[in-house]
Amino acid sequence: RPGEPRPFQAVLPPELWIHLAVVACGDRLEETLVMLKSAVLFSHRKIQFHIFTEESLKPEFDKQLRQWPDSYTKKFEHRIYPITFSVGNPQEWKKLFKPCAAQRLFLPVGTPASNELLLGRELL
Repeated sequence: RPGEPRPFQAVLPPELWIHLAVVACGDRLEETLVMLKSAVLFSHRKIQFHIFTEESLKPEFDKQLRQWPDSYTKKFEHRIYPITFSVGNPQEWKKLFKPCAAQRLFLPVGTPASNELLLGRELL
């Protein structure tokens, strides 16, 4: 009806996704999962998680995310990427920064959704 407030979901086109990129190393698994769960809880749109992490954490991230209730899992998809240095000499970057810190420098280059990230589309 004209003049009545519409729910937030009705205002946003359903085909738009939020792309959320995170980098997690060491003992940051639980902290990162809490942050991702908060994003799902407070978003009215579907989210694509781009998770950059060490090899040892990949299986646990995947396992934990798949154990979330259906009401959460229907609102997101996730991709897990290795920690990489996509620009320049990897050995030089490893000397300058810890792997997770250096990975954050290359987030826009490291994802298949990099066009969306570089264009500023909904990256939180």
